[in-house]
Amino acid sequence: MSDQRKSYSRAAVSTSLAFLGIVVMSVTMRSGATSIGPLLGYISQAYHAGAGALGVLSALPCLVFAGVGLMAVPMSKRWGMSLILTLGTFISGLGLLLRPWAGNFTFFCVLSVLALVGPALANVLVPAWIKYHEAGRGTLLVTAYGTLLLIGGAFGSALAVPLAGKDGSYWQYSLATWVVFAFLAGLVWIRIAVRTGKDRPDGVAERAAHEVPTDNESQKREESQRALTPRLPIYRSRTAIALVLGFGLQSLNAYVQFTFLPQILINAGYSSSFASLMAALVNLWAVVGGLVIPFMIDTVGRHIPWLAAFLGLLAFSGWIGLAAFPGSYALIWVSLLAIGGFTFPLILALIPARSRDAAVTADLSALVQPIGYIIAAVGPIGFGLLLQSLGNQTIPLIAMSVTGLLMGVATFVGAGTGMIDDELEV
Repeated sequence: MSDQRKSYSRAAVSTSLAFLGIVVMSVTMRSGATSIGPLLGYISQAYHAGAGALGVLSALPCLVFAGVGLMAVPMSKRWGMSLILTLGTFISGLGLLLRPWAGNFTFFCVLSVLALVGPALANVLVPAWIKYHEAGRGTLLVTAYGTLLLIGGAFGSALAVPLAGKDGSYWQYSLATWVVFAFLAGLVWIRIAVRTGKDRPDGVAERAAHEVPTDNESQKREESQRALTPRLPIYRSRTAIALVLGFGLQSLNAYVQFTFLPQILINAGYSSSFASLMAALVNLWAVVGGLVIPFMIDTVGRHIPWLAAFLGLLAFSGWIGLAAFPGSYALIWVSLLAIGGFTFPLILALIPARSRDAAVTADLSALVQPIGYIIAAVGPIGFGLLLQSLGNQTIPLIAMSVTGLLMGVATFVGAGTGMIDDELEV
C-alpha cells in the first residue's frame, strides 16, 4: 500500500474509537483552565500576585487559544491532525503537572501557557477532524464534543475548591488533578494517530483518488474536483466573518460571566453561596445547550438564523435585567444569559455544517477561533476597567447587553443556509 493510501485511512477509525477520542479530548479541553478561577485567592496568596497580575492570568486562555490556534492548521497540513492533537495533549499534561509547583508567578504563567497548548490546538482541529472522519457519524461526534467540552469545564470549576481542602492547603494538588485526564487522552490519541496516519485537512482530493471504489463514486469525484478547484482566502467569505464575530462576542460574554458574574450578584446584595449557585447554573444550562443544539442544526434547517437571533435577544435581556433589577429575579436573568450562551455550541456545529470540504472546515475553524478569542480577551479586561473607573456596575452591564444584541445579529448572518465553499469559488 502506498504512503498516500496510508495517509487517508479514514475507515481505520472505528465509531467506538472515534467517540472515545472525542470524549477524552473534550473533557480535558477546559478543566485545566476553569479550575484556576475558584483558586485565584490561594494563588494570589502563594505568589503575592496583585489584581493586575491575576487579570493577566485570567486572560491567558483567550490569548493562547488565539496565538496557538493560528498555528494549528499549518502544522496539521504538514504532520496530520491526529498527530498534532496527540502531541498537544502531552504538552498540556506536562504543563498541568509542573504548574502548581512553579517557583514564581511568572513561571506559573509560562506553565499555564503550556497547559493551554492542547486545548488551543483542539479548538481548531477537532471540528475539522470530525468533518474528515465523520463517515455518517458527524452528529454523534459533534454532540459529544460540544456537550463534554462544557461538562469538563463545569467539573474543573466545581471540583477545584473541594479538592483543595477546607483551608485550601491542597490547592496545588487540586490543580494537578487534571493531568491524569490529559495523559489518558494522549494515550487514546496515540492509537488514533497510528491508525489514521497523516490525516491532513487538505488531503481530500488525494484521499478520494486512492480509496477503494464504492457505489457513491460520483460523489467522491465531485469531492475531489472541489478540493482541486482554486479558492479565495477564507476571510473573503461573508459567512465566515459573521461566524468570527458571533463566536468572539459569545466568548466575550462567556468570559465576563466566568470572571465577574458571582461578584455582580454579590454587589447586588446576594450571598456568596447564592452567587456560586448561579455560576453553577450557567454551566448546567451550557450542558443542555450542548445536547440540543447539534440536533437542531439537522432538524430546524432554514430557521436556524432566527434561533441565533433569539439567543442574542435572550443574552441582551439577561444583562438588562441585572442592570435594571439588580436585587430581584436573579434566577431569571442568569438563566437568560445562560440560554443565550447556547450560541457557543450553535457556532461549533455551524463550522462543519456550513462547509463541505475538510480543508475549508479547517481553514474556517482556524479563522473563527483564534480571532474570536482575541475579541473575547477584551471582555473581562474591559469590563473590569469599567467597574474600577466608574465605581458601579450599571453602565458595564448595559455595555454587555449591547454585545449580546450584536452577537445575535452576527450569528444570524453566519447561520444562513449557504455553503462557505460556494462563497470562495473563484
